[in-house]
Amino acid sequence: METAAWYEVVGYVGSGLVVVSLMMRSVLRLRVINLLGALIFTIYGVLIDAWPVVGLNVAIVVIDAWHLRGMLPRRPEHFDVVQVPPGSPFLARFLHYHRDEIQRFVPSWRHVRDDHRVFLVLRNAVPAGVVVLRQMGTAAVHVELDYVVPEQRDFRLGSWVYEHSGIFRAHGWMRVTADPGNATHRHYLERMGFEPAGREMLMELR
Repeated sequence: METAAWYEVVGYVGSGLVVVSLMMRSVLRLRVINLLGALIFTIYGVLIDAWPVVGLNVAIVVIDAWHLRGMLPRRPEHFDVVQVPPGSPFLARFLHYHRDEIQRFVPSWRHVRDDHRVFLVLRNAVPAGVVVLRQMGTAAVHVELDYVVPEQRDFRLGSWVYEHSGIFRAHGWMRVTADPGNATHRHYLERMGFEPAGREMLMELR
């Protein structure tokens, strides 16, 4: 391949990364991918002696780096879970606001019932997600809903809930089941430690 063709490949890669960054729902991912795209575009501009392209993309790199510096945590992240009553007005507003995306990930979800156990998941005292459980006997529980808001999905709240929060063992729940939902939600459950069990996903605590 000729040198000029390689230069075009570099330009296309940079363009592709910029386009992909604009499709990200997570602001953190948007900034990281956009920075990489602008960095490659800077190299492309140098290779073809297009200095206006270099200047523009250097500015984008600096802006993305500045925003990322402010987004990365400067102190340890603090996670917590707070049990709330099923009839909580705040809970109702939270679920109503995110209802469309909840249905996309968990089509079987309907509404909170009086027999549900509901936990708000907090990151640095800010509500970041919700877990709705239905008790199935003395030592088993079914996850009716496990939802994290898009802006918080880079912080592995799910891992903290299932591995470190202690809410399941504290209530004596050693067998946890969940509906797989769509393919994305199934993949998430598998990452949390769930395994296929018939039509459901199963995690057994030891």
